[in-house]
Amino acid sequence: MESMVTALCAALEGHIEVLRALVRASQRQQRAIIGFRTAMDEVHASAEQVASTNAEILDLKAALGERHHEVQLLVQAACQRLELDPDNAGLSDIVATLDPELREPLSLQMSCVRSLVEALDELQRLNQAHAQRGLQLLHAWMSLLSGDGGRSSAQTYTQRGRRRLSKKDMAASLLISA
Repeated sequence: MESMVTALCAALEGHIEVLRALVRASQRQQRAIIGFRTAMDEVHASAEQVASTNAEILDLKAALGERHHEVQLLVQAACQRLELDPDNAGLSDIVATLDPELREPLSLQMSCVRSLVEALDELQRLNQAHAQRGLQLLHAWMSLLSGDGGRSSAQTYTQRGRRRLSKKDMAASLLISA
């Protein structure tokens, strides 16, 4: 039983290392996306940094898939050894059946995996929001440069996240308040 726990711990440690690398890459991605939006004179360098970070994230996701497969194989083997249904049982169920001294290292690693996954999820949501705002800014610039007279639906935002009023909206608000 102890060898099974040791193998699961080793597999989870590899999983944790890939998740940590993904979190670091997502943090770099966030800085690059924000840099892309704020430093218009460095757009090319920021775009290259975003692209290289995206490629790194794709590689790490593939590595994470491999680690996940390794953990799944060990979980299935442990389920069979503990006479649990491998289709309905998971790592939490295995940990619940272990003696307390064997349970602790797996519980700590499961907790670490959960926290890293939550951090990664939050970073990805923030990165997506920043990227969408960046796209809106680019659409606004393209609209301005193409001379379509503001007929485009692109929106720009202030530093506080409020929608910037178009000249037409500003004029209308001045007429109303006068």
